[in-house]
Amino acid sequence: MISPPFDRLDYPTLRQSVYLNQASLGLISQPAVTAMHTFIDNVARHGNLYMSDTDEVAYCETLRERASRLFHCDSSRVAIVASASEILGQLPMLLQPRLKSTILAVSSDFPAITRPWLRLAALRNHTVRFVDDQPSCDLTDTLIEAIDDSTSVVAVSSVQYATGTVVDISRLRESTLQVGARLIVDATQAGGATRVDAAAWDADAVVTSGYKWLGGHGGVALAIMSPRLLSQSPLYPVGWARRTPLDLMRPLCR
Repeated sequence: MISPPFDRLDYPTLRQSVYLNQASLGLISQPAVTAMHTFIDNVARHGNLYMSDTDEVAYCETLRERASRLFHCDSSRVAIVASASEILGQLPMLLQPRLKSTILAVSSDFPAITRPWLRLAALRNHTVRFVDDQPSCDLTDTLIEAIDDSTSVVAVSSVQYATGTVVDISRLRESTLQVGARLIVDATQAGGATRVDAAAWDADAVVTSGYKWLGGHGGVALAIMSPRLLSQSPLYPVGWARRTPLDLMRPLCR
């Protein structure tokens, strides 16, 4: 575990309860709630009257910079999205695994990371192979043993939401590289609670929701994207796909 960034007294819920179910919604600290209310009251409710385009860009850049420190990666690789499910749902079409290949996943993993690949398999000539998270076995070993030359993608949560099982992503990445497979990691149950070293993991995408251990509100999630994915145009570009509003007038790709 990592040291908490805030005092427990910042969480009113903890004054009368012991909160264990972090697999669901996380607690939001009083400083965060105050900051949100202050922003809504002083800025957001007035439209753009008190917020310039430069100010709006600064909000995103500040979040990217802080996310890069938390996830140990370059800020240029941080994508800000509306939800983990949103970006996880786009990855199968962005990665375009080779035909007749196998996508490897965990049978009890969160649906947001498995269902997009089941959908792709239904549309294209792919096979989704599930391994089980058994208490008597090391899940990392089970995944590695299931990787073969047919594997094109491994999609897995670094911490399993149903069991708390921790996957050794660095070991897993070594095995995916040996067969040229892509690696997608959902770190929602890890980000903010345990170390997430996105640079060392070297996955094609590391995705995390903002409303669990990160202590944020719904509507913001983060994705650490590989250079290959960053060079592609998103399937569903919404809001800003560039760093400044005026850049929206320019093509997204050459």
